[in-house]
Amino acid sequence: MSIRTLNPYTNRIEKTFDALEDRQVIEKIANADVAFRAWRRTSHSERAALLSKVADFLEARAEQYATLMTTEMGKLHSQGMALEIPLCAEICRYYAEHGERFLSPESIDEVATGRAEIQNLP
Repeated sequence: MSIRTLNPYTNRIEKTFDALEDRQVIEKIANADVAFRAWRRTSHSERAALLSKVADFLEARAEQYATLMTTEMGKLHSQGMALEIPLCAEICRYYAEHGERFLSPESIDEVATGRAEIQNLP
């Protein structure tokens, strides 16, 4: 079995991929679990630095990604360059700047007895 990437504008097959076998899927899930366990130990500052690098990476390769959007999604190249890529970079920078605050524990004041807080954990 194979999976095809179809250009929605030209209706042409751009690339064909072999479907993964069950053992390959299981291996990829196990690898993702290992990566998740490592990622959850990264500090907010490490995550912020990585997100900033992603934003820089997107902007540096805007032409490449705009072309890919056109090929795979039918997005106008000009829209990818002017809208999509800058927006994605802006979102990365926004979460780099505000992510730690968003994920900080929140105390709940309306607890009758004791103490409660909301924690955002992976």
